[in-house]
Amino acid sequence: MPRDAEPSLSEKTFVAKALDEGLRLDNRKFEQFRPLELTFGDEFGVADAKCGKTRHNRRQSLSRGNSALHGPPF
Repeated sequence: MPRDAEPSLSEKTFVAKALDEGLRLDNRKFEQFRPLELTFGDEFGVADAKCGKTRHNRRQSLSRGNSALHGPPF
């Protein structure tokens, strides 16, 4: 897998200066987080996570297989 390109000296300087001054590109304060919202769907294994304007919807399922071979589920 190819490696990402290393940041240039000017990019490193820009980021270091922004961190020193507590600046962020989205104008939030340095220690300010985006609002987080987590909701669960009507079906088992469905969840929706929102962090600011970013949204992630997840559906998860798990098969127990043949319980005669694996024993009780506990």
